[in-house]
Order: sequence, then C-alpha cells, then structure tokens
Amino acid sequence: MRFVTMGLVAPLALCGCLQSSDAPAGSRNDEIAKMGDVSAGRSLYERHCLACHGKAGRGEGPVSKALDVPPADLTALSVVNDGRFPQEEVMAQVYGYPGRHHVQAMPSFGQLLDGPMVPWKDSRGRTVMTPAALLDLVGYIEAIQED
Repeated sequence: MRFVTMGLVAPLALCGCLQSSDAPAGSRNDEIAKMGDVSAGRSLYERHCLACHGKAGRGEGPVSKALDVPPADLTALSVVNDGRFPQEEVMAQVYGYPGRHHVQAMPSFGQLLDGPMVPWKDSRGRTVMTPAALLDLVGYIEAIQED
C-alpha cells in the first residue's frame, strides 16, 4: 500500500495547526528538521499508540483485535514506500485533519500533541511551524523502521 502524499499532506498544511515561517534554524531546530527527539517520541508512542499498534509497532496492541480495521504495522512504512520513510504522510495521519474521522478508523491526535511549535522544513523546502511533539512521535516511528 502506497501513501497518497497530496491527499494527506495538503490537509495537514491547511488545518491551521502548522504555520509557514521564515524562522532561522537553531541547534534543536536542525535536529527536528530531520527527526525530532526520539526518546520523547517513544514516551508519546507508549502513551497514545501502544494500545492499538503494540509495543513493537506491528499492529498487535492489546485492543487491536477489537477494532474493525487492523492497526497498521508501523515498522514497515519505509518498506512499503520503496525504502523511503513517508514522514509528511505519517505526520498528516497522526495529527489528523477536519472531517477525517468519517473516513478513517484511526483517531486524530493533533489536540493531544499541541504545545511548543518549532520550525520544520517540508519536502518542498518550506519552513513550517509544527508541534514539536508531533515531530518527536514521528521521529520515533521512523526510528523503528525495519529493512
């Protein structure tokens, strides 16, 4: 299964949670632009994602069998995308956007991840103000990718 970039990223940029900026990158910002704080992301994952996606991220969480749609195997996102981790698509999926609940089984976590905003560069090179917690969580998901 391949992610549809524009279908997921465009709503993320439009949802009002992210704001364009020309802010200069600092030391933390340089790290975040790539991945985020993996340790903080792991804590967020354990708090918000483990119940469905499981400890290892393979979709085997304690409530997964009770769901109508099986949770995704988060460790295989790069594999199913020709070796490329789909960072922006994962960010859009996790954060959510208005109206998505009507077509998706996974809830939006945007409100739970709101907090300090940091500059992040998207795939087009634009600087976008993004919740640091979102980048941390997605950084952790990127760190658990398997070959």
